[in-house]
Amino acid sequence: MANEPEPKTSLYEVLTAILLGFGALGGAWASYQSNQWGGTATADYGKAATTATRGSTSMNVAMTNAAQDSQLDLQAKQLIVNASLVKDPVEKERDLFIAKYLYTRKISPTGYAALGLPAMYRSKDDNVAEQLPEDALVKSLDAELDDKYIATMLKAGTEQFADADKVFKEGEDVSSTSTLFGLDGMFFTVSLFLGGMALVLKSHLRWGFMAGGYLSLLFGLVKLLTLPWYHA
Repeated sequence: MANEPEPKTSLYEVLTAILLGFGALGGAWASYQSNQWGGTATADYGKAATTATRGSTSMNVAMTNAAQDSQLDLQAKQLIVNASLVKDPVEKERDLFIAKYLYTRKISPTGYAALGLPAMYRSKDDNVAEQLPEDALVKSLDAELDDKYIATMLKAGTEQFADADKVFKEGEDVSSTSTLFGLDGMFFTVSLFLGGMALVLKSHLRWGFMAGGYLSLLFGLVKLLTLPWYHA
C-alpha cells in the first residue's frame, strides 16, 4: 500500500495553536501571581489583627497601671498633707514613711518620674528609699499625672496600633494587586474560549473569533507585563 502524503498544517491551525498556547501560559502565570499576592495579603491581615490585639492588651494594662498610679498618688498626697499638719512626731514620721513607700515601691517608674521625684531614691534598698527628702515630697504635691504621663503610659499600645494600621494598609495594597492579576487572568480565559470556538467553526466567522482571541490575549499580556510580579 502506497504511503499517503501527510496532511499539511494550515496557517490557520498554527495561529490557533499559538493563541491557545499563549492563552494557557498567560492565564496560568496570572493565576499564580494572583494566588501569591493573595497569600501575602492574608498573612498581612493576620499580622495586623495580631498586632492590634497586642496593642489593645497593652492599652488595657497601661490604663490599669495609670489608674493604680493615680490612686497611689492620691493616697501619698493625703499622707504628706496630714504629716504637715499633725503635731505628733511619731504620727508624722509614720505618714511620711508610708508616703515614701508608696512612691518608691508601689507607683510605676513612669509615674514616679512624672511627679518630679529624685530618681536616686527609687531603690530596692530600704535605706536609700527612706532618705527621700521631705521637701521633695512636699514639692510633689504640686505635680500631677498629666496628659504627658498618660501619653507615655499608652505609648507602647499606641505604637502597636499604628503598626497594625500600617500592616493592614500594606495588606490592602497587596490584595489589590492580587485582584488585578485575577482580572487579567480573565482576558486569557476569554482568549482561550474564543480560540476554542475558532477551532471548531468551519465558516468565515472563525477568523473573527480568532481575531477577538488575539486581541484579548494581547491586552492580557500587556497588562501582565505592567503589573508587579511576586518574588519570594
